[in-house]
Amino acid sequence: MKSKSIPIIAAVVVLLLFGTAATCNMCGINYTTDTTTTAGGENKTGDTSSDTTKKEADAQNTTAAPTTTEETSPPTTAAETSAPTTEAQSAGSSPVIKLIEVTDKKSGTVYDALSEDIPSEWMNQLPVSLELFFHLKLSDPDNDKLFCNLSDSNGNNYEPVPVDSDGSADFYWTTPASPGALIMRFVIKDDSGMETVKELSFTFIQY
Repeated sequence: MKSKSIPIIAAVVVLLLFGTAATCNMCGINYTTDTTTTAGGENKTGDTSSDTTKKEADAQNTTAAPTTTEETSPPTTAAETSAPTTEAQSAGSSPVIKLIEVTDKKSGTVYDALSEDIPSEWMNQLPVSLELFFHLKLSDPDNDKLFCNLSDSNGNNYEPVPVDSDGSADFYWTTPASPGALIMRFVIKDDSGMETVKELSFTFIQY
């Protein structure tokens, strides 16, 4: 009887052992331990998770000091001084009328038509059909060749007046045969296209 019960008891023990192992595996219990080998060749068993946690905590507690780079640049002041630029007129300068001298051929009286001292009664009381002599003195700052053209307010255009090398221009002119007012127009041009205009007003009466 005793010999028959031994195999049965052994079978029950084996079943219990297998059941216990299966239950532990299902519960996630790990009975294995970590074994580390030291420099002396000895095996050291222990849980390394605590060491790892400690290292992480030490790393979190260690704060690097901030690095501040001060870049101090001295203020730079750029003084930009531009010299004024004067552009020369490519077209040149206009001619200059220095003198318009008028001579009454009948009386021989000479007047400067550009002067403020000229008697207004002479300009406004010229006889009709009176011969006058005009002498002009002209100049050009660029030394260009000059031309003198005449016209009047009655629509008359006269022949161009030659201008000498010294700037003189002379011509004779006879006042209208009928009383009235007239404007004499002098247009002085140079060969670069610049011009100067001067107008003189006259009044003619019948004596």
